[in-house]
Amino acid sequence: MYNSKRQIRECSNELIVFDTNSKEYSIMKTKGLNVISRRDHTAVVYENSMIVYGGVFENGTFSNEMLNYSIINN
Repeated sequence: MYNSKRQIRECSNELIVFDTNSKEYSIMKTKGLNVISRRDHTAVVYENSMIVYGGVFENGTFSNEMLNYSIINN
């Protein structure tokens, strides 16, 4: 979302899931370390993991991080 008062696009570190059958969004609860909020990243689900690469942090700096989120039993 764009914050017109701060004149920046705000980021979120929530893991939002879209169910293609019910056509509904939900927020997945996560455990462990908090990931820094970002936008414009790439993500893919492979087997039992979601892999996230790169993005732009809220302060405008670019990331080259590669993160692996286990989606088993969540």
